[in-house]
Formats: sequence, structure tokens, C-alpha cells
Amino acid sequence: EYFKNWARIWCTKAKPEFSQLLLTVDVHGPAILRANITPRNFKEWYETFDVSKKDKMYIAPNKRVVIW
Repeated sequence: EYFKNWARIWCTKAKPEFSQLLLTVDVHGPAILRANITPRNFKEWYETFDVSKKDKMYIAPNKRVVIW
């Protein structure tokens, strides 16, 4: 549920012009990157969705960002 809610929070639908505007005025990264990049660093994400090396969203464990 955590990861599904994460995706819901960052779900967007916008015209390309509006997305381009956000890139110029918003200090935050685009929603698509915030939705798809961050969870890929959690071991639990791989376990929850059974992500393996052959999946496009896979990141090798030694390349994942770990802060704590």
C-alpha cells in the first residue's frame, strides 16, 4: 500500500507546455522522476513487486542510494 500510495501522490496528467513551464519555475524534480526513481532505491520495493535484474526499473544493490 505504501508504494501504491506513493504512485498516486505523484500521478500527473499535463500538457507538454505545462510540464515545460514547471521545469523552468519549480525547484522540484518532475513528478515522473519523483514517482519512478525514488522507490527503486528501497529493498522493500523489489520484494513487494518481485522486481528482478531483467526488469527495466531494476537498479543493482551497489548502485542504490542509501542514506541511513
